[in-house]
Amino acid sequence: MFGNVRVRFLGRFFAASILILLMVSVPLSSQVIGSVKSEQTVVCCQDAHDVKLFMTGGDNGELTPFEQKLSDEESSAVIVNSITSEEQVGIWSLGKVWPGDIPQSNWDFEIHYRVSDAGGAQINASATIMIGSQEYTDSTDVDSSVLTQGEGTISFSIPVEANSVSSSSEIKLQLTARTVIFSVPGGNAELEFLWGSGEFPSSVNAKIPLMEWIEKHFFVINFFL
Repeated sequence: MFGNVRVRFLGRFFAASILILLMVSVPLSSQVIGSVKSEQTVVCCQDAHDVKLFMTGGDNGELTPFEQKLSDEESSAVIVNSITSEEQVGIWSLGKVWPGDIPQSNWDFEIHYRVSDAGGAQINASATIMIGSQEYTDSTDVDSSVLTQGEGTISFSIPVEANSVSSSSEIKLQLTARTVIFSVPGGNAELEFLWGSGEFPSSVNAKIPLMEWIEKHFFVINFFL
């Protein structure tokens, strides 16, 4: 008799303990789930920020703010022998733009080059920034038009006027060579434009609105009730 009473008592005590555990655990697990949901936040901003955009891909490539996308092998465009007519070197596009205002500023563009089998080269080139339907251009001057033998960089400072961009706006960079004349050329004189690698990280410094993602690590706790 007393054994049966004791068994019933222990059973009721065990059931009551399970019920209390359930009542305590459900609000706690809800709090954990709520905190997990609040850990991920997206911060968007319409203010323009200075950002370096690297040229990647081929001569119809991309602009990216991520230096990690530079590869071990560079991309290149080659001009063989002298030219006297306009030739597009390449065009690079920035995929998505966060809507906002672009202030008036100069976008500094620098591209690597290599002159081979010639004493040097003289170039007349232009770099154009296209923002939607607007275009802004800078051309080589006396100092930047003479390219020495071997490797170096060509620099442009493109004056960009104040502008507004929407989510459908595109930003593009285009490089065009109008004339290239080699000095003391050999039989295989050529001018290479180089970009897209850690060794040749050709880029343009822009001032554009950015979208910033802030992701925090979090733990998910499972309750086995």
